Amino acid sequence: MMSDANWTCRCGAFAMRVDGLPGSGVPAVCYCADCRAFARLHGDGETLDQAGGVVLQSTTADRIVILKGSEHLACERLTARGPFRWFVGCCDTPVGNGAPMRGVPFFSVIAARLAGTPPRPVARLHRGGATGKVPRPRGSTYAFILGVARRVAASRLSGRWRDTPFFNSNGNPVAEPHMPDPEKLRAAYGSRR
Repeated sequence: MMSDANWTCRCGAFAMRVDGLPGSGVPAVCYCADCRAFARLHGDGETLDQAGGVVLQSTTADRIVILKGSEHLACERLTARGPFRWFVGCCDTPVGNGAPMRGVPFFSVIAARLAGTPPRPVARLHRGGATGKVPRPRGSTYAFILGVARRVAASRLSGRWRDTPFFNSNGNPVAEPHMPDPEKLRAAYGSRR
């Protein structure tokens, strides 16, 4: 049976629900330097696994419902062409990342704050960027891509992709994306773990 998972920021002023988990999401761990830097930049370095990976639950944005605190949503890009990375300004908690356009409804939620135990990852992505030995099982990147593509296609075909808390009806992000402070960003990338 599927259940709704609650996600709450550190201070509790922002809460959201990811509908239909576990079936609506694809669990993964990402070892890329950008995901790791995003976690560190927003004070979530302690949630990284032993190899510097960020646990994600990849789903579609229409599965996410903001329960309270939508005014706290903030958006940034670590690089000029990178994904939109969402966090909440009330306590600087990272929420997740997604495509920089509403028409691609992919969204990866930072799973550290999801209620319950996260399922075993389908894949451990960007293992070459790991800061330590990547745990087994390592899963399949192909299974991850296929799982995400299937969910994105279903969202597009059903029209649900329009129902996103991250973009308004005109397709603009609900918070103006910005670049983080360069000095803080360098520090977030600089640490190995």
